[in-house]
Amino acid sequence: MEIVVSSKAASREADIPVKVVVDKEKKRVVFAEADGDLADILFSFLTLPMGTIVRLLAKANHSDESERVNIGNFNTLCRSVRNLDAKYFVTEESKDLLANTKNFAEYQCQRLKINIDDTKPAEYFICRNLGCTLDQDFPSLSTSNIAKCRQCREYLNMPIRYEDDTREGNDGVFFAQTASFIVSDDLNVFPNTVGSVLEILDSSGISDFGVLEEATLQFGSHEILELLKNSILSKTPLTDMVFGKKDIVNAIVVAPSFQRQISAEHINDFINKKVKVVVQKSNKKILLAQAAEDFVEFLFGFLAMPLGRIITFLGKSYLSNGTVENLHKSLPNLDVGRHFKFDALRQFLLYPEMDFASYHSLYFKVEWSRDFYYGTKTDPSSEEETFYLTRKVGPVMKIEHPKEYVRGPTMFLVTDDLVVTPFSSMTFITYLHSLKVSPSDVEEHEINIGPEEALNLLRACMISTSVLNNGLKSFMPK
Repeated sequence: MEIVVSSKAASREADIPVKVVVDKEKKRVVFAEADGDLADILFSFLTLPMGTIVRLLAKANHSDESERVNIGNFNTLCRSVRNLDAKYFVTEESKDLLANTKNFAEYQCQRLKINIDDTKPAEYFICRNLGCTLDQDFPSLSTSNIAKCRQCREYLNMPIRYEDDTREGNDGVFFAQTASFIVSDDLNVFPNTVGSVLEILDSSGISDFGVLEEATLQFGSHEILELLKNSILSKTPLTDMVFGKKDIVNAIVVAPSFQRQISAEHINDFINKKVKVVVQKSNKKILLAQAAEDFVEFLFGFLAMPLGRIITFLGKSYLSNGTVENLHKSLPNLDVGRHFKFDALRQFLLYPEMDFASYHSLYFKVEWSRDFYYGTKTDPSSEEETFYLTRKVGPVMKIEHPKEYVRGPTMFLVTDDLVVTPFSSMTFITYLHSLKVSPSDVEEHEINIGPEEALNLLRACMISTSVLNNGLKSFMPK
């Protein structure tokens, strides 16, 4: 039987062999066997920020514009950040942090057998006032030189070297390398047991072992990127890879209803904000919003959110054309010790943190914190002590983030599909004219954005091209 997997032959890194069991009559993948290396990679999808996912998939398909991958309206949000003049951001680095989102789990993902995230590795900075480091119980550390010291409130802009002296051998990242799993076509992950195999065969309607055949595939970075894309846009990601993809590239699911179904129980310390929306009176559709910098910064923060964080926030209301949520749902069913190396690693994937902390972020009630330690060495040439970061036990440093990114006071025009531009009266008029809307058919309303509205906007951004309307219409004043 011919097995087709898209592949880039040139200059491939070490591949991962993957065994798949296929139904040769129906030409579908029933399940795949995954060792710890592949499981590490699959679950690392949950740690990737949405801005990084958009960038990686765009880069993977740069040679063919017809294969541009649209994930809800995150692509438009990414373009808005890139297209806004740097003067609308607190610093140029503020814009860069939003345009080039970083993975909070960078330390773990750098150890993956195949790491598809090519974001520039993090740099680290401490306060130039060394007393702030030596005299604090938890001195400040940052991956950005525009974050501020907790003690003196000056910028953390003195580089500090990170000596990675605790990297383990080839024993896996989240899972032991020797762990073994069964991965269904829709990316449910089970322990590799007789019971799991029989359960998948039964749910797949397999009544004759004779229709099954095994094939071994080689997965490199190209295949992993394809799997990431398919996990977001396809219900059968493995089958699409093996037997040829369906027309899923521009597939977007629009939820039939955006009623108030989302629980805000995970949210902590959200700062409410107000936006003025322009509504078409004849059909009650929200066309655009006039918003201050706090709302725009909140929207741009979506790009820094890891995929798994969005799934956790939205819970059962998470809807997509893909199956990546099944990876997230599989986490509680895998044992610590036998599968996960530590429970903290499972929690890390269940509630992935983001490398971003605006005043207008969506925060979990319990946020994870990376612990770094510092040590000192004497420079033989100058006999001065220098600081370095380490993962070994020592004085603990705590990560600080910038709190403001978009400069204010500024007013922006935000279209229904999240094109963000500086507000001007003529831009407003031109946009409504392009929609063929008459001046007599529009009116202005003000909406308060609290945790529930914020989560509804996040869901709309994930699955719809009509974000403001689908995200806020049910919250309109009656």
